[in-house]
Amino acid sequence: MPVPEAMAAKEKTQSAHREVLVGLKHIPDDKLGWCPMGKAKTPRHIGLECAASYRWGAAILRGEPAGWPEAKEEDYPTREAMVELLDASFAEFAAALEAVTDEQLDETREVFWGQESVRSLLWMNYWHSVYHAGQLNYIQTMLGDTEMHME
Repeated sequence: MPVPEAMAAKEKTQSAHREVLVGLKHIPDDKLGWCPMGKAKTPRHIGLECAASYRWGAAILRGEPAGWPEAKEEDYPTREAMVELLDASFAEFAAALEAVTDEQLDETREVFWGQESVRSLLWMNYWHSVYHAGQLNYIQTMLGDTEMHME
């Protein structure tokens, strides 16, 4: 039986994932590789980072050793390729959440900043995706689209 806390994290993370996709949808194709101020992350990099975080989070929840899975921007030249990767990576994370047991919630995992409980790690991708959805929305406004896109 699925753990209610993990299912709540799945639902909220799925909502944040949709917001990342909406943010990417409203960035013009020719601006997916645009680097604000010449230093910031491109919209494509943000999307690929979210996908990497889902895969990393899935591995950590499963109790596997996990390095950060890098994806090169040039390997995902189209919006469609990036969205496909994002959706597949989210599905992997969602499956890992569904497999979490009550007993695992208080276990700890070794992560790159130290030790973290599984209970806390349930929510990492939610917060990570919310953060990046906001970045994408801000980039959208810098490109002149000041509409609030709610889908």
